[in-house]
Amino acid sequence: MKMRIALKCFLICSLLLMMFGCDLFQLPPTCQITSPQEGDEFEQNTTVTISVDAFNLFSGMLEVKYFIDDVEIGSTSNSPFNFDWSTNNVESGQHTIKAKAIDNNGLETEDEILVTIIAIVDIPQVITLNVTEITNSSAVLNGNITSDGGTTITECGFYWSKTNQIPDAGDNVEAVSSTTGNYSTTVSGLEAGTDYYYRAFAANSEGTTLGDPVSFQTSDDSGSGEIAYGSFSDSRDGHTYKTVTIGAQTWMAENLAYLPAVSPSNEGSTTEPNYYVYDYEGSSVSAAKATDNYNIYGVLYDWQAAMEVCPAGWHLPEDDEWTQLEVYLAENGFGYEGSGDDIGKALAAKTHWANPGDCIPGDIGRDLSDNNSSGFSALPAGYRDDLGYFTGIGHNEHWWSATDSGSYWAIIREVGYRSSGVSSYSDDRDNGFSIRCVKD
Repeated sequence: MKMRIALKCFLICSLLLMMFGCDLFQLPPTCQITSPQEGDEFEQNTTVTISVDAFNLFSGMLEVKYFIDDVEIGSTSNSPFNFDWSTNNVESGQHTIKAKAIDNNGLETEDEILVTIIAIVDIPQVITLNVTEITNSSAVLNGNITSDGGTTITECGFYWSKTNQIPDAGDNVEAVSSTTGNYSTTVSGLEAGTDYYYRAFAANSEGTTLGDPVSFQTSDDSGSGEIAYGSFSDSRDGHTYKTVTIGAQTWMAENLAYLPAVSPSNEGSTTEPNYYVYDYEGSSVSAAKATDNYNIYGVLYDWQAAMEVCPAGWHLPEDDEWTQLEVYLAENGFGYEGSGDDIGKALAAKTHWANPGDCIPGDIGRDLSDNNSSGFSALPAGYRDDLGYFTGIGHNEHWWSATDSGSYWAIIREVGYRSSGVSSYSDDRDNGFSIRCVKD
């Protein structure tokens, strides 16, 4: 059978040589786009396989080049001649596909077709940004439309409320004219010293998208500076934290609660990470997480663990970042009675602090209802001391900084129920203290 086919090919070639002679080797190759077809339509973000039938019996094929709107996108040198064209980021509308077949003599033949790329239309994407320019009666709400979904934005703005923590279309609506990118609006007539909630929204012909809710607190009548609440979900364990923006910094408004392992209080180290839950002396993470102390106060970390444990996008604050927070609060009226650097009450939460009768005005433990004007919500988590004991719950809160102080110590911050300010000093790295992560 093979001999017969070879003989037929020989006879055909001999016949063609007798008819055309040497001119036969100057014949150009054939070239035809077999797929896709003229007029075919494809959605954006798909892959189109371009197939070409190219042939020259006598001189052989060198390659086939592929073009979109006269811009070369690739080539193939072996049959079958196929090439995958990605329509990612290709504008919608008509486009010319062209194939150029080149034989070994350098002779060329082209074929081209028209196809149409159809835009994919989806709902828009929108992000709620933190509030800015807070006063005792107004605030600027901010959002960002990161994608219009491939079609025109028909409506965007904000839903906001004083009572509904997840605002929707049934609450106050502030409409804004925008396409994509950042947009904002000012709401006024707000009550002083009051929590508000808002979220961005954007709509197109495909539907409406809502951003995550963000909360903020208007300044009180004394004119205290700007704070704004948000939230963050730790992908490692799904724990969601309230956050607070104070000046130019965004802090977790809760102690970190990430617990990959748990140690009893008698285990400590200055070089190995240890994780503690106040008054828990076992080794079961699930049992430790079931305790009230874990759910109220979070986790206590030695310094080695503290240096490694903040989630991506956040970090353990340096000493100068703690100082930046303290200076901002002192300079913006968060001191006791609106002035000074006695900002302890502004940082401390309104609950869980010991409240003995001998506290003096300005101390954290006196008049708890006056606490937390900054939204930082510090709780008296106590600590694990370097002798291996849990102590201080209800009375003190300690936070690590990332700044070391010699080979065995690091700088910390402390607030206490019988004090009005914030203390800064060096302490042993094997202590178990709380962590407040700050955003990168």
